[in-house]
Amino acid sequence: MTQTPLILCFGAQKAGTTCLHHLLSSNNSLFLPSIKETHFFSKNFHLGLNWYSSLFDFSDNSICSGEITPYYSFHPLALHRIKCLFPTTKIIMLVRDPISRAISQFYHSRRLGFEPLDFQSAIMHETDRLRFSLQSILLSGFHTPHQENSYISRSLYDIQIKTILSLFPRNNVHIIKCEALFNTPQQIGRELGDFLNTDLLFPSIIPKVYEGTYTEIDHLLDDETTHHLNIIFSPTYAFMSEEFGITWH
Repeated sequence: MTQTPLILCFGAQKAGTTCLHHLLSSNNSLFLPSIKETHFFSKNFHLGLNWYSSLFDFSDNSICSGEITPYYSFHPLALHRIKCLFPTTKIIMLVRDPISRAISQFYHSRRLGFEPLDFQSAIMHETDRLRFSLQSILLSGFHTPHQENSYISRSLYDIQIKTILSLFPRNNVHIIKCEALFNTPQQIGRELGDFLNTDLLFPSIIPKVYEGTYTEIDHLLDDETTHHLNIIFSPTYAFMSEEFGITWH
């Protein structure tokens, strides 16, 4: 039976979404496509709803379905597209310490060959790199720097979550602290199960295969850069603490 998703995970990138995809896929009460990131509402919207629905072709219509594409929370068109097509969907968003997330994305882009600059230069040039991203996305459907070199911008959770909450009911939005997912996965599984109205069984320990991905530390990050980033992210830290009780310091 072809269905459409009732659950969408919006990211953030490098905040445990691969781990969450594995955990959710391992539960019989949920169905996720084999493709972790469908990018339908971002880069693949032109393929049409029939293509997207075909990814959720399975036999048991009593099972909830969903997908995880971290780019959705940051893409300038994705949230409004989702609102138009699935206004009652349940939204999950993983968040990680903004500085650690930005550094991890930087390493990710370096590994994939998208980043020739050092970290300090990359964050200094980010605004210029993203200046024409919206125009490019509207014209061609994508903009590589917007997806791959947006280290600071994609860690500004306050901006992204405020947009999400302006479009979707707050009780349809569930925020998970990435560090808590790895430190207390069973508790996070219970809370997420309550949110999704289903039983979720997460292991007591996350497999070590994920450990290296989410504990990268940039030993070259000097005190001046760290101070600069703390200033940039101070509104994000304050918002996450005040609105969701999530802190990193």
